[in-house]
Amino acid sequence: MPATNRAALPPPKYLQVNFDAMCDDEITPLLRLGASMSVELNIENYRKVLAIAARNEGASWSKIAGALGVTRQAAYARYGIGLPDDGK
Repeated sequence: MPATNRAALPPPKYLQVNFDAMCDDEITPLLRLGASMSVELNIENYRKVLAIAARNEGASWSKIAGALGVTRQAAYARYGIGLPDDGK
């Protein structure tokens, strides 16, 4: 399979903005809590992008699962729905 252009997969800039807000001591704890939720949701979306890119590079679901610390079935259920599962 063709290699993914890794330069095309940098972390999205909005992750940094939300992360910075989450860590800013001058922002209220309530606002930082909201920023932390935004970071969590955006990271989950980015993980899906990376899982698909890894599959496109030929990584098996078992390898992806190992990187995530979950079972193969859990990785596929979370990131592979709608993608072909060829048993890798």
